[in-house]
Amino acid sequence: MYQLPRRRLLQCLIGLPVTLAGKRFWPSEQLGSSIPPGYLNVHLRGPFSFVFFAKKNQVLVISPDPLNHHLPSFSSVNSEAPIQKADYVLVGANPTSAARPTWTDPNVNRLSIDAKTLKMDSGGVIDQGQQRFFSIWMPVPDFIAPWHAVNIVVTGSQSPFGSAAVPLPVGYTFIYQNTQFSQVQIKCPKQSNYDWPAGLLPYPGQNAADILIEMASSLDIDCKHKGAMEAFADECGLFAGVNPGVQLDVGLNYGPPDPNCKKLAEALKHRKRHQVIPRIGERSTAHTGTDCKAPLLEIVNASDNVTLGP
Repeated sequence: MYQLPRRRLLQCLIGLPVTLAGKRFWPSEQLGSSIPPGYLNVHLRGPFSFVFFAKKNQVLVISPDPLNHHLPSFSSVNSEAPIQKADYVLVGANPTSAARPTWTDPNVNRLSIDAKTLKMDSGGVIDQGQQRFFSIWMPVPDFIAPWHAVNIVVTGSQSPFGSAAVPLPVGYTFIYQNTQFSQVQIKCPKQSNYDWPAGLLPYPGQNAADILIEMASSLDIDCKHKGAMEAFADECGLFAGVNPGVQLDVGLNYGPPDPNCKKLAEALKHRKRHQVIPRIGERSTAHTGTDCKAPLLEIVNASDNVTLGP
């Protein structure tokens, strides 16, 4: 299956006109004080978990190490780097001065579990078994914009939604105001050779720059959403044993698969190289299930005493 390079994907994601795509807008010597501060948009796309603390002005983002996923990456328009199995920190962005970030879409739900459920309101150690792929500490943003909401029934005794299907996002954008782009980088405190400078530049006539942090599914077809459900179970597993005797009891139900998905799977299986798949039924493409990534999981109101395992 043809895939766009990540930098081109980022350009498409943020709507950069094709006529400008791939061009370098300012020479590198103009980086710095000559470019005024602006908005930094950090797009987080993958089976990630977020820990929001009661007082700390940082958010901990944790990725599991799920099956059937590409290796994660950092990308900007001018730079990209693979994410290693390590712990990172986003520097150069200012945390919000408000009590909490502004949630930009009231019509989209958040899968939030109160820290009390895991006794994390007093302390605990996340991922004591070292099962994560990576983590990144990020300043609390000014705004959180959810995107690609998928209707899902959240099952289990700790589901905050009962038995109803609700729209849950599989991606967030953290938005920071008044960011000096030349100062933004991602550091790896224990492995400095994994540091990523980002190389951010705003677009002509604009005052925003973007970073994409992504872990994408490697499956072409996933009619029953097996990959997403397994990745979500891995998300929850990072909090197993965070305190003695507690764990998360939440799962996912995507409902019955798209009736055309199996037909598409069979067509893909038997096609010849470069053959175009014909229209199936009344729709030009069937729903493959691979875009229904695991929803993002939040643990909220965690104590500042909570730590990340070794």
